[in-house]
Order: sequence, then structure tokens, then C-alpha cells
Amino acid sequence: MVKTLTTHPPLVRTNPFALDVVLGPTARRDKDGLPALGWDYDPVDWCWTGLAVGGTNEPVTLVLTNGVVVATYGDSGSGN
Repeated sequence: MVKTLTTHPPLVRTNPFALDVVLGPTARRDKDGLPALGWDYDPVDWCWTGLAVGGTNEPVTLVLTNGVVVATYGDSGSGN
């Protein structure tokens, strides 16, 4: 179970998704099973709040790949 956990925080995205983007895992998982400094928690790779996906007339593709974990916070996580 420890091999699927992490001690690394997520990356916080602050810019809206104005162009096509692919997001993959960023939080290093403790795959070696060796003790690490800090609390091991379930990985979250990216987090944001209130980010639009695309513009008013421009469709944008957001691809989440390779088991990436995304968290949103606040009143609105994503919208367009």
C-alpha cells in the first residue's frame, strides 16, 4: 500500500486552459517502499479552482493521462 502513496504536494495550476493541454502525474509515488520523511498520503498531481477550459468561441481539449489525479477546491473547480 505504501508504494501507491506520496509525500509530495500537488502542483497548483493558476492559469486557465486556453490551449490544448495534456496533464500527467507529477507527484512522485513511493514505489521503492522505503521510509520517507513526512506523512504518506494519497497522491494528487494537480489542483486548481475556478479555471475555465477554453475561451468563448475556441474549443480546448484537456486530456488527463497515465493515472493522473486532479483535485479542485473552492466554490467552482472548473468551468467554461
